[in-house]
Parts: sequence; C-alpha cells; structure tokens
Amino acid sequence: MFAASLIFVDPEFIPFLLPVHLLWMNLVTDGLPALALGVEPIEPNIMERPPNDPKEPPVTRRTAVRVLSIGGGFAFSALLAFALVDALDLSGAGDKVQHARTVAFCTMVFSQLFFAFSARSQTLTIRKLGLLTNRKMVAAVAVSALLQLAVVYLPGLSDAFRTTQLGWEEWALILPVSMLALLMNEAWKVVAQRTGKA
Repeated sequence: MFAASLIFVDPEFIPFLLPVHLLWMNLVTDGLPALALGVEPIEPNIMERPPNDPKEPPVTRRTAVRVLSIGGGFAFSALLAFALVDALDLSGAGDKVQHARTVAFCTMVFSQLFFAFSARSQTLTIRKLGLLTNRKMVAAVAVSALLQLAVVYLPGLSDAFRTTQLGWEEWALILPVSMLALLMNEAWKVVAQRTGKA
C-alpha cells in the first residue's frame, strides 16, 4: 500500500486497495488454506534433521531476508498487474481505476493461494512433496478461489466490494503474475539444498 501510494501519485489511484479488499484478503487467504496447512503430513526426513541451536533467535537474518523477499514478491506482483492493466487499457468504457484495482486485488489473493502450496514445507519443493499429497489444501484453495470469484462476478457482492467483472485477457495476466512469490520460494529451496543450507 505504501509503495503504491508513492508510485501511483495520481489521487484517483489512492487508496491502492480498499479497506474491504484488505479485510477480505486476510479472511479468504488465511482461513481455509491456513487450516489445511495445519494438517499437512509430516515430512519423511524430519527426524534426520539436527535440532535448532537454542541460542539462535526466533527470526534469523536468513529468515528475515526470506520473508522480506517473498513479501516483496507479493507486492511487486500486485503493482505489476495494476500497472500493466492500466497501461493496456483493458477496461473498455468502464471505470479505469476500479478495473485496475480489481485486477490488483485478484492478483494479491491468487498470489497467496498459489503460495500456500509452496508454504507446505520450508525445505522440500512442491515437486518432491507432490501436489496432491494434501488434498485438504487443494480443496481449501479451490473453495477460497471460488469465494474470490464470487466477489468479482456476483452482482450483490461485486457492488459491496466495488469490483468490476474481468475478462479472459485480465486472467491471462493475473494468473502468471500471481505465481511469482511461489516461484521465488521454490527457487529459494533449491538454492538452499544445493548450498547445504536447507
């Protein structure tokens, strides 16, 4: 939100996302997917790992860098989607700001839903875990995605959330851009494994 306020200085673009969007984002991404993460099967090599150093702080420098990098990936995805849809002017005769805001809103939500699959393990990639080994996660993400689509396409809800309907061109932009944080986290795991710092 802060970065968007600095980048998109035009008053009509502020706020970048509405308060109702932020509340909904927390509800739809931290609800069912978080519960599904809680029942994630235990990793097979968990007992082979050495214990953590008791003197080590809860958040190490490495962890902080990882969190900030992934958070930056989320922010960059939304800002990029907003800027691209605004530049491509896909809104037609509709409200340009509301249209770009809806794209950014959907990008943020789907970024976090996709990332949930990568968050299942701090060290194992999705390929090693298997995409369908936690079916509750698949169901949770599917339900959350449907709820997000509902606030975009159902008349009463779209009015309440001040969203506008999106076409296939917008989704062709949103879905790939939304995978940035997931890809960053998966790349982090691969690099950590190869350098022996997993």
